[in-house]
Amino acid sequence: MGTYDLDNYPLPGFHFKVDFLFEDKQSKKNFVGPSESSFMEVSGIKASLDIEEYAELGFIGQPRGMMTGRKFDNLLLKRGFTYSSKLVSWFETTLYRKESTHIPVLVTVLNTEGKDRGKPLISWLFFQAYPVSIDFSGLDSMKSQYVIETLELRYSYFIQLNTKGAKKMDVDSLFKMRKTKELK
Repeated sequence: MGTYDLDNYPLPGFHFKVDFLFEDKQSKKNFVGPSESSFMEVSGIKASLDIEEYAELGFIGQPRGMMTGRKFDNLLLKRGFTYSSKLVSWFETTLYRKESTHIPVLVTVLNTEGKDRGKPLISWLFFQAYPVSIDFSGLDSMKSQYVIETLELRYSYFIQLNTKGAKKMDVDSLFKMRKTKELK
């Protein structure tokens, strides 16, 4: 199966990448992602509506609901801890110096099959993301394990980008796609 059938089969959840879109003022590119952005797990891709319930007189059953807003879960990213990291520097600047830099973050599911292996299938673009916590796994001399860091990001909102037809994975082409193609 050379081309992944996005419409009829579930997406593979094990082949993905995360791009942190820091602005690069030195080059002509709009964004640059650090090379250490490989993660073993991404969670928190969730949007929901805030519902205010009220009882309607004469109505028997579940209370009525009125939409009052929307909310998004924090994005959780897990990976093996590395000492020197642009991401950790970003976290430390935010946590200790209280200087917050908000950036877009792009999470992309990649094709696992044939000649299209590694090409994007679908992406989520998280706007105005910033770090809110960093957590390190426990240390245990009885287990042979790596230290795992969990980075938690808060963001304003996210959109889903259908990147199935992208020839290559660069951020500029994704923004052009968003303008020209309908989002699902």
